[in-house]
Amino acid sequence: MPFYICKMKLSISLTLVSLLLFYTGFAQSAYKTLDKNNTSVTIANGGSFFSINSPGTPYLVPKPEAGSSKSTSSIFAGSIWVGALDENNSLRLAAMLYGQRGSDYTYGPSSKISQTKYDRIWKVTRSQIEAHIANPTHPIDAILTWPGNGNTNNNEPAQLAPYHDINKNGIYEPKLGDYPSIKGEVAAYCIYNDNKSHTESSGQPLNIDVHQLFFQESLGAYNGVLDHNNMAWFKIVNRSNHNYHDLKIGIWLDFDLGHFGDDYVGCDSTSEMIYVYNGDNLDEGTKGYGNRPPAQGLKFLSHEMSSFVYFRNDPNSIIGNPQTPEHYYNYLNAKWGDSSLIYTYADGIYRQVDSPSTNYMYSGDPVKDIGWTEPNSGNTPSDRRGVASIGPFSLAPNASICFDIAFVFGRDPIGDNIKSIRVLKDIASRTQLIHNYTDWQDYECEQNTVLSTESFTHPAFTVYPNPSTGHYTIEGLKNNEPSIITNITGQVVKEIEANATSFDITNLESGVYFLRTEAGSVRLLKM
Repeated sequence: MPFYICKMKLSISLTLVSLLLFYTGFAQSAYKTLDKNNTSVTIANGGSFFSINSPGTPYLVPKPEAGSSKSTSSIFAGSIWVGALDENNSLRLAAMLYGQRGSDYTYGPSSKISQTKYDRIWKVTRSQIEAHIANPTHPIDAILTWPGNGNTNNNEPAQLAPYHDINKNGIYEPKLGDYPSIKGEVAAYCIYNDNKSHTESSGQPLNIDVHQLFFQESLGAYNGVLDHNNMAWFKIVNRSNHNYHDLKIGIWLDFDLGHFGDDYVGCDSTSEMIYVYNGDNLDEGTKGYGNRPPAQGLKFLSHEMSSFVYFRNDPNSIIGNPQTPEHYYNYLNAKWGDSSLIYTYADGIYRQVDSPSTNYMYSGDPVKDIGWTEPNSGNTPSDRRGVASIGPFSLAPNASICFDIAFVFGRDPIGDNIKSIRVLKDIASRTQLIHNYTDWQDYECEQNTVLSTESFTHPAFTVYPNPSTGHYTIEGLKNNEPSIITNITGQVVKEIEANATSFDITNLESGVYFLRTEAGSVRLLKM
């Protein structure tokens, strides 16, 4: 069976899914839908987090209105790739595409005996946790069964899913008040491992556990910046006895922006993001976005992106869907399937031109019409997919790597397909700002804490809303002297009169500022 997806119309997706299940016996069975904001995203376990096997379309944005059958999707499929070299420089790799050949992962942590209790996704909301904290005697199922501890008799780690341990005894006891630790207003957690035969990539197992948490904030949170966003946290744990080096982690996406046949891809390495946009200002078809189509991006929030490679949807052994473990690993390292380099200003197919090699395909700016972009390479818009990577890392036995990503959506309601990229980049920048100065980053990760997460409030007074677009109210402050606003370098950017109950910094750029008063200081996030 050819290792590529033949897309015709999404209306036949259920038939396609049925055929894939029939031919492969694909084991993925756990799904949860997140729809607290203006998206409806179905999350899967087993390495393919946006799976074509999921019930319905995995990534709807915006989510369908109540009673409406109209829906549009910006991502067709997505998965995680991990590749590394061991002490003998032998390649070990786990990666998923569409699951046509099978799977490289199985549910749960690596253990002596696979347990079906891990064949699920735990979905929990912040309000459910708050209700549980108030009365922990009758926890809901997701909180009661939250996999905080593994079975050590089964060679599982004692600590698994993050949780708040009230009495600090290392045992998850929800009826005694312990509760899941999540990000966002709603989160979906699962765990899977690659300690099995890799029937999708044919790679040698790394023996890693992958903890996966997708989350959303509520509609309107952070002044609506995240209304069309989905965020995710991953933790990769080395459960083997090998010391890995040159470890690369990739997020693979098959972008389908509405109608799949008229897309371009781009890469902004300065903001650690890849994105898809429409080839013209009309996205056709019943599943299309119509006039002024949007742009969809994937952004790394906690790490620098090391490469992006677009490849074709065909079985070509050099520039098509990867056929061997080495082919996958080459893509993770910005190389073609035959290990040759990628050169700028090529047209996206395999050929060397008189230009420097690059780790980032189509890294120009379509908004300013400069640099290497698909339009200025003469490419025809079509179906697009690719893998964006971070690393290389070294990973010792029992060590872990954590990283955060965001799926960002932007649309210019009065502009065009290119101006939607500008909106996308602005939302991506604001999303990064929120990540840097909230508790998103302070979550089970040992690396890349950007700044301390000091409180947005002060015990003596309150400033709200915070974050804000620039208008703030001060409550409870008795201040007989003028106050000042400084930027993060300490430069005074505004003075506020004594006893003011509000102030306005809409004229300042988005970023972090500080309100400094006689009673103390408050950090401000201006969106």
